[in-house]
Amino acid sequence: MKTPILPAHDSSRLAAIIEQAVGVLNEGGLVAFPTETVYGLAARADLPSALERLGQVKQRPGDKPYTLHLADKQEVLGYVPTIGLLDRQLLRRAWPGPLTAVFTLSEADADHQRQRLGEAVFTVLYHDNTIGVRVPDHIVARELLGRTGAPIIAPSANRTGEKPPVTAEEAAARLDGEIDLILDGGPARYQKPSTVIRLKGIEEPEILREGILDKRMLAGMRVLNLLFVCTGNSCRSPMAEGLCRKLLSQQANCRIDQLSERGYNVSSAGVMAWEGGRATSEAIAACRDLGVDIADHRSRPVSEQAVYAADRIYVMTRSHAESIRRMFPAVSERVELLAGEEEIADPIGGTYTEYKPCAQKILGNLERQLDKLKGEMDRL
Repeated sequence: MKTPILPAHDSSRLAAIIEQAVGVLNEGGLVAFPTETVYGLAARADLPSALERLGQVKQRPGDKPYTLHLADKQEVLGYVPTIGLLDRQLLRRAWPGPLTAVFTLSEADADHQRQRLGEAVFTVLYHDNTIGVRVPDHIVARELLGRTGAPIIAPSANRTGEKPPVTAEEAAARLDGEIDLILDGGPARYQKPSTVIRLKGIEEPEILREGILDKRMLAGMRVLNLLFVCTGNSCRSPMAEGLCRKLLSQQANCRIDQLSERGYNVSSAGVMAWEGGRATSEAIAACRDLGVDIADHRSRPVSEQAVYAADRIYVMTRSHAESIRRMFPAVSERVELLAGEEEIADPIGGTYTEYKPCAQKILGNLERQLDKLKGEMDRL
């Protein structure tokens, strides 16, 4: 019997079509659906009958893992409890999109997932404590995945060794009569498989399969840009910049001059700064006592380029925050006081005894902010 093809590109019928497709999946059926790369073949990972049929249709080795497909990138945190800071930056920018990420879980995280999901589903999704995850950028895919309410695995809609289909017609030509339903969402946008990478913590990702995203594009996404702002960019923000570089280099286990190639970009500026001024001698001394050299710092005014490139903009006072938000309203949500609800007073014109506690206060709040960044697992 021929496999039905439903016009999912018809927005007026999409809800009803998705409901029908979800019903097929819930009964252990197989549904071909569009993504921005190629057409996938969806099956519920928690239904043994669906897995058996998928293996028969794909004709692939039983030990070859399938990729988990998710409707929303936030959902990955339910399957990968621990994701590094730079890897989160990459996923924020790449998902939804043509990227499959392979994660390696610690033994503790793997045990947690095994208990949460159950041994049967865990064995389907994880292989040697690794899991591949994809968040497609296609409305039909997102609607289908989001409404199923169960983990969905989805290889390409073809037998192993065949060219993946990029249209519903090609999916039918490959698997007509062997699967239960095909959702026609039109031709795939890229018509090329996703890039597959293995995330490796502080190291740069390993490309396992080249696809839409190349090494240069991935490197541009896997960055963290931090900007520190004060008034004249001669004491507080240069101290914050230097101390932050030291903390990040310790976390990344690299030299300070290697931070940029690791994906960390740290800079500072002033809302009333002039170009090329030196840090105050007291700021240099206070940082030197904390193991940081800022003697080569040169001041610069806040610029549009620096502000829009920043993922976080840490300011010393509320007036700094107001200035940034007034000049650049689009970045308002990225601006926050370095010390939380407190302000860090300007020590300019003071002695070293006033600079020293200021530097220590900056250091303590930097440690808190970096911990906060690492712990932001509730939003990706």
